[in-house]
Amino acid sequence: MPTNIVDDPTAAVATIVAPSAGDGGTAATVQAVAQHLGDRTAANAHGGRFAAINWPTLGIASPVTSGSIAINSIAGSGKWWAAVGDDDGGDASVYSAPHASGQWLELGNPSAIDLNSIAWDPVGSVFIAVGDSGSGGGDAYILTIAEGGISNFERVNPKNFNLLAVYVDSTGAAVAAGAYDGTDIYAVRSVDAGVTWAEIAMVGAAGSVVNGIVSSGSTMVAVGQTSGAAPLIWRSADNGATFSVITPPAGPTDALVDVTHDGVNFVAIGDNGEVLTSPTGATWTEATDIVQGSDLVQIDADPIGRVMIVTFASSRFQVSTDGGSTWAEVGHVPMPLTKTILPWKVIAFDGSAWASIDGDSGPSVVNGIQSLAVS
Repeated sequence: MPTNIVDDPTAAVATIVAPSAGDGGTAATVQAVAQHLGDRTAANAHGGRFAAINWPTLGIASPVTSGSIAINSIAGSGKWWAAVGDDDGGDASVYSAPHASGQWLELGNPSAIDLNSIAWDPVGSVFIAVGDSGSGGGDAYILTIAEGGISNFERVNPKNFNLLAVYVDSTGAAVAAGAYDGTDIYAVRSVDAGVTWAEIAMVGAAGSVVNGIVSSGSTMVAVGQTSGAAPLIWRSADNGATFSVITPPAGPTDALVDVTHDGVNFVAIGDNGEVLTSPTGATWTEATDIVQGSDLVQIDADPIGRVMIVTFASSRFQVSTDGGSTWAEVGHVPMPLTKTILPWKVIAFDGSAWASIDGDSGPSVVNGIQSLAVS
């Protein structure tokens, strides 16, 4: 499934030539932003690093031709993208693609267990992915993936409770957390590129889960929900070594599904368009909802340009360049008439480019070049 990037350094965006219908079906569809940030773009009025984003559609190569595979998370190293998802009937879905090429390749991995989240370790130069526990009672699935997917290794961790989110800070401290383990939230930490893991304390009641983690400096924030889908927030001031419970602001009653840092504030999103912000992670303020009544899925940010993109349970994006004070809808992603419009749920910024994946997947064919400009 050849896919080429034509990168003209004099142009505002690169051009990605996606697979044609003749290249066969794909198990999911990926959009990669060809916009190169930095000195190739004009700063916008908000001090951001882009004037427009181009969203060409690319194919994920996969042997699956029927049914569907959920792609749950994507991360980038600045040179490579990696994406993970549910078991495809043989093993967990793991894909990799270089920035210099639009071709996504499926990687082998040891276990047929769903992977829920992936992060790039900038110190260990490795991707770390976490997932569910095995049906046979094995420990939660943790996989380290070499840049480019040359090799990957399953790692041992203390317990067999699902891990739903992972984040690696600038010091190389990785924290993964997920479901209630009978006493508290199951959370583990690694400081050696994901090779070894130690359990850390994260207070939580039965039915509580962690959905998202992010950090800024030594402060790490995790968000999630109670068994009744009420918001939960945890904060660490020591790179994830210890966490304390933070009281959400009065008013919001919806589950928090993800969190990011836009260079100034922590920003958490949740069900029914809920948005919370905090400068330190200790005290939070309710912001204006994004399309109230719409369930938000993921958020990521370019912390230099203060550009944030939020994904929905429906096929659209919302973009903010002012710290979340205002949001602009980016409509439905244009797709070929032969393809059903799917929710582009998975989003990531890797320091130089954005990428998004249709998280519900299903067999599909991408025809030609698809793009959407955002001012």
